[in-house]
Amino acid sequence: MNKHPIYEKDKCYISLKYGIKYPNTSFFIKRGLANKPHRGVDFGVLDKYKGTPIFLVAPVSGTVVFAGFHTQFGNMVVIRCIENGFEYLHMLCHMKKISSEVVYNKRINAGTIIGVMGMTGTATGIHLHYQVEILTDGDWQSHPWVLGCWQWVDPKNWLI
Repeated sequence: MNKHPIYEKDKCYISLKYGIKYPNTSFFIKRGLANKPHRGVDFGVLDKYKGTPIFLVAPVSGTVVFAGFHTQFGNMVVIRCIENGFEYLHMLCHMKKISSEVVYNKRINAGTIIGVMGMTGTATGIHLHYQVEILTDGDWQSHPWVLGCWQWVDPKNWLI
């Protein structure tokens, strides 16, 4: 069963939707993002809940293929799953903290707490960046994370 990546989703709101193009401002030009589409969905925290832990959960059951720090995405967990014969990567980024139970190559179930929302990497505010990619060329063994073999998809199908 798929789950929303935020345990208490009533504390958050969608601050940036999938596919929206970044504005052509110096802030985004410096980061190489100007006029490029946003590849995920961002969730911000409602003001009255700022400062309280917002727990993040695995939206799907799968295998952790990355749990650590990434320069752009900060503390990030990537879960690989197979649904209806297709391979997907679910990326949860900018976490303040990753749960000690979430480690590379471990199988986790949907609903498992994987961390706490934060502002790491290049984030400019506390939020969760949730991105989903589908393998379009080859298989996981030959293309574990090769650019061009994965395609971004709108995460809305997993936001229930």
